[in-house]
Amino acid sequence: MLTSSPVLACRTTGALVVGAALALSACSGGSGGGASSGSASTTEARRASTTTTTEAETEPAPGGPGGICTKLGLAADQLANVPIFLHLDSPQNVVAVREQQLGAVDLDVFFRAMVTLHQLDGSPSPLGDPRHGIDVYERAAVDAKGLFAAPVPDQAAINAYQDSLGDPATFLGHQTSIAAALTEAGC
Repeated sequence: MLTSSPVLACRTTGALVVGAALALSACSGGSGGGASSGSASTTEARRASTTTTTEAETEPAPGGPGGICTKLGLAADQLANVPIFLHLDSPQNVVAVREQQLGAVDLDVFFRAMVTLHQLDGSPSPLGDPRHGIDVYERAAVDAKGLFAAPVPDQAAINAYQDSLGDPATFLGHQTSIAAALTEAGC
């Protein structure tokens, strides 16, 4: 869905994240994950957005180029990679993810996106403060780097990593508080 409204573009991203989280939370260990089909168009819409007619010409809209909603929206796009962390459950899958044969997650980019999303900490969202979920995803990325460092990680290290992620539905479900905080922020 292509839209010229930065608020609608951010809300579309939030709705996609919530929908994906709910759909994926029903799965327990199934395959899946990947970029949402709408993320490219919403990202394009965010980039194309400009100032609103009620604001001064020199002041960008919150979702305009360089605006906070644009930055948060681009960071939230990285949440499409969250299911990939659950697939780091065997040496073969770790190598496939590391070599981007299974997904295309860049752990450094993902981590920086989570740091950006911490601007939502303390959000008055009805689904709670997203801080904990963002922290969980940051830890998942940092710990995955340890798995990626080994030429072929051993299964014991992989099992410990999976244990640190906890229940898959809960792990995926952290996206809902982040998406709600984005909506609450008007993004």
